[in-house]
Amino acid sequence: MRIPSATIAATAIALGLVLASCGNDDKDKAESQVSAIQSQASALQSQAQSAVQSALSNVPSISIPAIPTDIGKAIDEGKVTAFVATYKAGYGELAEGLDDAAIEKILTDTCADIKSGKSDADLTKALKARAKNGSNELSDSTAPGLLEYIKVSC
Repeated sequence: MRIPSATIAATAIALGLVLASCGNDDKDKAESQVSAIQSQASALQSQAQSAVQSALSNVPSISIPAIPTDIGKAIDEGKVTAFVATYKAGYGELAEGLDDAAIEKILTDTCADIKSGKSDADLTKALKARAKNGSNELSDSTAPGLLEYIKVSC
């Protein structure tokens, strides 16, 4: 806190001014004045400290909300939602007539195959079978791109 050093500086300046204005005969008077100034400075310091403590006690406490423990689930749900939207937008004929749960199942089943260590050829074959919707199916050129997107989503 800067108040004590400010008090000391003010006292030293006041002492210097008082002593400079007096001769040796007035030394006792000057010391008396310095003592009075020091007393006043000490009182001001106490008042300032009390004011700061009072101000600090009136500052409201801030509570930080806990981090949700299911944040991983929220991220996963976000990836699923993004996949469903992307699938509907990018593969309209394959998504036609499917609800969100059916499209989500394409993602979750393919993720399970990826995690089990299946080869890309087997993954692509299984994905093409899952994505088939009536006579509409993934082409050999679009299946790898969808598979890569699913890998990122897993």
